[in-house]
Amino acid sequence: MDLQAATVFVNIKTPPADAIEVYVIGKQWMWQVQHPQASGNQSIASPVDTSVKLIMTSQDVIHSFYIPPFGLSRMWFPVVYTTLWFQATKTGEYHLFCAEYCGTDHSAIGPVPVVVMEQSEFKIGWVVVHLSRPLAVTGERLFTENGCITCHSGSQVSLVRPLLAPAFSLGG
Repeated sequence: MDLQAATVFVNIKTPPADAIEVYVIGKQWMWQVQHPQASGNQSIASPVDTSVKLIMTSQDVIHSFYIPPFGLSRMWFPVVYTTLWFQATKTGEYHLFCAEYCGTDHSAIGPVPVVVMEQSEFKIGWVVVHLSRPLAVTGERLFTENGCITCHSGSQVSLVRPLLAPAFSLGG
């Protein structure tokens, strides 16, 4: 009986080998979603009836990933990678929420869309649109548009805004 229970537990917790991998980083006070082969997207996209493996970590404090219609909830901690997987059986748009108080602006974390679409729509529409830009180009654009460059381009190092020049060969 214990062996059967352990087998069921391992099967539930282990994502299929062919699952689509999506990285999710919790930050005060936002979610950052990264599809390895796509860029510039802040949603989790999935074809219906396809396994999706979420690889999650926190940059700062404890966060709790929660998608109510899927019955998914998982806490994650700074510097620790946590995995969770799902396979949506119905198309539609759902939302990922933070279910753990993570600081004064916790309520400012907007829900992240979880978009489940037909296989053909995913392959033809979503992937083509999001594969058209290299990740480095999108990263540079977001770095500038979000104002990161104003704090991270100077020559002074601080705990609030570390100098990026040594790590990323930026001027400074």
